[in-house]
Amino acid sequence: MDPDSPTVVAVNLKEYEATAIVNHLKSSLGITAHIWGGGEAFAYIPTYYQVVARQADAVRAKEAIAELRRQRTDDESSTN
Repeated sequence: MDPDSPTVVAVNLKEYEATAIVNHLKSSLGITAHIWGGGEAFAYIPTYYQVVARQADAVRAKEAIAELRRQRTDDESSTN
């Protein structure tokens, strides 16, 4: 497989979640990722986004996203 081919690393995100992930991947790991999706064709249909990175970076990106989600869950648990 081409290491530069785009690979989806996160799905079903709101725009702010996708933006936070892309920013984290770039600042923490130097991984360039992009947001795909959006386009509100119908106001009554929720818009979701995907985060896409190079195939060569996909495993590290998915691990970093999983860690972010764990941290968020831990933070939410500690505030309850």
